[in-house]
Amino acid sequence: MAVEILYRSSRDEAKIFMDRKSADAHDQMLELAEGIAETLARNFPELTEKQSEDLGIFMAKNRPAFAAAFKGNLATLAEINSAAPSE
Repeated sequence: MAVEILYRSSRDEAKIFMDRKSADAHDQMLELAEGIAETLARNFPELTEKQSEDLGIFMAKNRPAFAAAFKGNLATLAEINSAAPSE
C-alpha cells in the first residue's frame, strides 16, 4: 500500500496539490487576486462583486504578462489575447 502526501490550499480548500510548492503558489495567486479585487471594488463602485473577483483572478493568473506590460512590453498582452477563449 502506497502513501501519498497531499497538500490543500489554505485559501481554496477544494483544491488539492501533490506538492507544497504548487499549493503555496496557488495561495499566493489567490491572495494577489483578492487584493486586486478589493482595489477594483473601491475604485470602481459600479463593478459587481463577481466582476471584481473575476478581474482579480484573471489579472493574478496573468501576472507575468501584466508585469511585463507595465514595464513597457505591450507585446505580452497579445499572449493573453491569443489564449483567451473566443466568444
